[in-house]
Amino acid sequence: MMLRQKIEREILSLYGGYKGPHDAFIEMMDRIMNEISKEVYGKQCLWSRADDDTDMWETSCDQVFYLMDGTPKENDFKFCAYCGGSLIEDSDCTSVEEADEM
Repeated sequence: MMLRQKIEREILSLYGGYKGPHDAFIEMMDRIMNEISKEVYGKQCLWSRADDDTDMWETSCDQVFYLMDGTPKENDFKFCAYCGGSLIEDSDCTSVEEADEM
């Protein structure tokens, strides 16, 4: 289990399992962990959609990842599963579902 998940589980147990004021704390932890990743690993990884007809994502560390639904950001990805760098999503990409609605 990742550190973020452990922290979130502990916070949820303190607040009785409901979402509430602790959401800001969890968002703050995400920002801190991103900064730690930059300092420790010193790298970032850009994920770009391979093409418009698929949910396949190419990474700047020369890997390919398939998402069944949505974008890495929509799926709460923060770090690359391959190189450990902070994940940066190509801002020009939209999910297949969003493209279908346009």
